[in-house]
Amino acid sequence: MKSVVLSLISDYFVVLKDEVARLQFGPRDAMFQKTKESNNHLKALYMRGHLNGKPISRMLVDGGAIVNLMPYSLYKKLGGKDEDLIKTNMTVSGVGGGDPIGAKGVASMELTVGSKTLDIAFFVSKVKGNFSSILGCD
Repeated sequence: MKSVVLSLISDYFVVLKDEVARLQFGPRDAMFQKTKESNNHLKALYMRGHLNGKPISRMLVDGGAIVNLMPYSLYKKLGGKDEDLIKTNMTVSGVGGGDPIGAKGVASMELTVGSKTLDIAFFVSKVKGNFSSILGCD
């Protein structure tokens, strides 16, 4: 997974276009500048929770992801069976910068974080990464 280290700019000033990442948050843009200091950075947001009652760590929160993604290996560790997957012909792209990945299917899981519990649909794919699952904006 390719990541860019960013820090929040407190004042407005001109920086080169290739040194800036622009994100859209509704009617206003937020502007971030790449930092040269290794101790001043934003990290990826990982959460701990439970999927179907089993503890899971390193769930990556990705507000730019359109779907929730679960590696097939985790699905099997959680006791998932291939026949329980809802078949789909969709592919998932943008994971790790590689080619689009075919989803093995869609699985419904109960996600609990803190005191909040939700039923969530995960696209299950054979993916590898530094995460146990990706929680997107579905």
